[in-house]
Amino acid sequence: MRLLDNGLSMIRWFKKVWEGLVEPAWIGDARERHLSRILNIILLIFLAWGIVFEIQSRLDNRFFTISDTLALAMIGLLALAYYLNRHGQFSASIILTLGLFITSTFASVLTQNFRDSNNLSALYYLIIAILMSDLFFSMRGYLFTVAIILAAVFGILLLNPGAEPIFAFLFIFCTLVGFSSYNRRSIERQQGTLASRFARERSRLSVEQRRSAQLSLLEEVGRQVTNSLDEKEILERALEALVNKFGYIEAYISLLVNNDILEIAAISGTQDFGFRPGYQQKTGQGIVGHVAETRQAHIAGDVLTDPYYFSSAERSGSAVGVPMLDKGELLGVIYVESATKNAILSDDLQTLQTLANQIATSLQKARLYARTQEHLRVMTALQSISHTVTSSLEINEILNNVIRLLRDSFGYTYVGVYLLDGDVLHLGAQIGYPDNMVISELPITSGVIGRTARTK
Repeated sequence: MRLLDNGLSMIRWFKKVWEGLVEPAWIGDARERHLSRILNIILLIFLAWGIVFEIQSRLDNRFFTISDTLALAMIGLLALAYYLNRHGQFSASIILTLGLFITSTFASVLTQNFRDSNNLSALYYLIIAILMSDLFFSMRGYLFTVAIILAAVFGILLLNPGAEPIFAFLFIFCTLVGFSSYNRRSIERQQGTLASRFARERSRLSVEQRRSAQLSLLEEVGRQVTNSLDEKEILERALEALVNKFGYIEAYISLLVNNDILEIAAISGTQDFGFRPGYQQKTGQGIVGHVAETRQAHIAGDVLTDPYYFSSAERSGSAVGVPMLDKGELLGVIYVESATKNAILSDDLQTLQTLANQIATSLQKARLYARTQEHLRVMTALQSISHTVTSSLEINEILNNVIRLLRDSFGYTYVGVYLLDGDVLHLGAQIGYPDNMVISELPITSGVIGRTARTK
């Protein structure tokens, strides 16, 4: 088992080292990075081939020859090409590699020809250069490269007629590769066109789906808030629909509770950022405070760089704040945050602004209803008190009935009635006070009750 674990560890280590050697620089498009990775692999193979050849040559021959110098120079140039490719100079690296390979091949053939050798088999190595030019160059670059290669082979043919079959073979090979490359590139262009068209259609579909979600949100929120006259329920239903439609990680509504204080009245979202209803902040602080101060919507495409965004933890994403206005009067601010940068578009802002107007109208309607209900309660209580006062001639009964009506109608905890006799207030009736807190007599010079009697 230990041997197996050691073997797996060695495989993982070798894979990690290999990935580090062939990984290209992160520049250019995806295709260029892919080709740069392939070139790194080819260069590593050439380097290994050259080093092994040089070691074998040194073992066979103890003396340092011109061939050894040329071999070391080629290894150095291949290492330079590898270095350039690793540092993002892909074009320079491939030109250097192909130029070195083609030049060294023809130099080897010419050297043997001058030595009266008819061995021209090294010309077949040009197949590698032809395939590399087809892989790494454009069609124009491929044609330029094979033209140079065939012209050079034709020059050797003039010097040595024995190169005629090799020239014919390379010419046919270049032609076949050229036709195949042309067809492949045509298919790739068609695939690229189809992919672009598909991407546009998909983008258009995504936009239509988002618009549909926006309209659905407005319809749902409009239906829900219209059927409610409770302020808290209106806010919670609106946020629930907003989060369900768009999956915002945080959404809340802060209402203006003072001239410069905003308080979270309702909150929702797919993540918990620690804020709770009742949290307060001043106008001018954060995105919500900035929106309340300027009464203008604000979009943060990247919250990390937005000057108004503040948070207890470092986050990445986008956010928007929209004011809720009613006839120019600020009621509060709607705030939403997404985990994705630049996820909130202009259409989303328009939808949120419409939503804010809907909520503002519903809030005003709910508040008007609440004020009407309060006024009705007061009038009902006053009518009951008036009836109580006129229905009895017994002062103690009247006072006790009045304080019970006040407690039951308005929910007061403590109610007391004091009667003035000279400069002293005497307790007429009370309800809710413990025995140790009951004050039977109080001079008008003491306490809030005394001051009220004194100042009338």
